[in-house]
Amino acid sequence: MIRKLYWMVATIVFLSTSAPLWAAEDGFYIGGSVGNAYIQDSAPDTSEFENIDFNSDDTGYKLFGGFRGGFFGVEGGYVSFGSPTDRSTKIEMTAFDLFALIAFSAGPVDIFGKAGAVKWDRDTTVDGQQISTDGTDPVYGAGVALNIGSLGIRGEYELYDIGDTNDVYMISVGATVTF
Repeated sequence: MIRKLYWMVATIVFLSTSAPLWAAEDGFYIGGSVGNAYIQDSAPDTSEFENIDFNSDDTGYKLFGGFRGGFFGVEGGYVSFGSPTDRSTKIEMTAFDLFALIAFSAGPVDIFGKAGAVKWDRDTTVDGQQISTDGTDPVYGAGVALNIGSLGIRGEYELYDIGDTNDVYMISVGATVTF
């Protein structure tokens, strides 16, 4: 009986003193992610390219940094969507984004949502002919992170509402370090 009581007390003390180890730290952070970038597009006959029916994905990556204080934060970064190719069409797209972030912690796990703006550049090549476009549009995202002190591992989904493009999104896994 004494031995069981000892282990219960020891476990409670350990868990109560180690809780800060598992919580996400507030402050400045940097990170990077890699994942699947997906682009679906179709252009009307009136566009520079007639009847584009593009549906492809490629490996994309992003580098980002931000600041988090409590439930709220800001985050900005650079995104490369790779070079998805579908038949004779290739789209290369990069972007800079800026998000407002809200996060809820449950022990070592954070669930977060974010919304902001993206400044994008796109090069579309069809049968050797290239056209470049750019713009600024809304972007949204959600994810989950596992935190161990200043280190975090996170997975997220981001939806880019880019111009006349039908769908642009990225599913990624990455890591963060908080300072």
